[in-house]
Amino acid sequence: MKKMSKEKGMALGIAIFMPFGIAMWLITGNPGMLGVGPAVGVAVGMAFAEQKETTAEEKRKLKILTMAGMFALVIGVIAFALIFFVL
Repeated sequence: MKKMSKEKGMALGIAIFMPFGIAMWLITGNPGMLGVGPAVGVAVGMAFAEQKETTAEEKRKLKILTMAGMFALVIGVIAFALIFFVL
């Protein structure tokens, strides 16, 4: 995989996450939320630009951590739904 420059990573991140900021603005009615999209985009773009080659052991650990994170996300969504929609 060819390494991406930091500038290109930031630009792609901002372009991809800008609609997220617009959606947050429209949902909340707060124009200040418009800045959330580019901020998240810069962080994600920089993270992609800083990626390095991974070993098989690192890939295994990353897979386990990803599964744990997805499990935590599902539990959080279920808890949110129970608290706000059922109780």
